Amino acid sequence: MSATVGFAAPTALAAIMGVTLAVLLVSTVSAMVLAGPRVLQVMGEDYPALRRLARTKPNGIPAVAVLAQQSVDKSARAPRAARRRAGMCVLVGIFLWCL
Repeated sequence: MSATVGFAAPTALAAIMGVTLAVLLVSTVSAMVLAGPRVLQVMGEDYPALRRLARTKPNGIPAVAVLAQQSVDKSARAPRAARRRAGMCVLVGIFLWCL
C-alpha cells in the first residue's frame, strides 16, 4: 500500500505544479500584453525617432504601439530560421515606418 501512495503522490504533485505554472504563465503573458504597448508608447514620447508609437486613439489606446507589439509577438512564434529574418524585418520596418 505504501508503494502505491509513494508512486501516486509525486504524480499528483507534478500535476498540481503543472497547473500552477500554467496559471502563472498565463498571468505573465497577460501582463505583458497590457504593459508592452504602453512601454512602446512612452518610448515614442521620449524619442523623436519613435514618435509614431506615441499616437493614441481618442479613447487613449496606443493603437500603433499595439500593432507594433503584435508584429513582434507574431515573428517570435515563427520557426527559428524564419524567426531571425522576420524579427529583423519587423524591427527594420518599424524603424523605417517611424522615420
